[in-house]
Amino acid sequence: MAYKVVIQASANHVVDLSWNASTSSNVTGYNLYRSPDGTTWNKINASLIASTLYADSTVANGSTYYYAATAVDIYGHESSKTTPVKVAIP
Repeated sequence: MAYKVVIQASANHVVDLSWNASTSSNVTGYNLYRSPDGTTWNKINASLIASTLYADSTVANGSTYYYAATAVDIYGHESSKTTPVKVAIP
């Protein structure tokens, strides 16, 4: 998957994430995971993300985060995580 990451420059940073849609025909949505170290992952969306866009406004200045997405199918099966992308918040 290819990522597009945009860090909005403001007092409170927002990380705008986008990813390529799954090629599977029975995907109903996506989960997005965030990690402080690339090892310990926490799902950051409350419900399935219907699109391939997500804005994370809960980041802290001066921090580094890793993000990875998964696809979820109509049976509730979740794919493995995408290759993590590293984001440094100024």
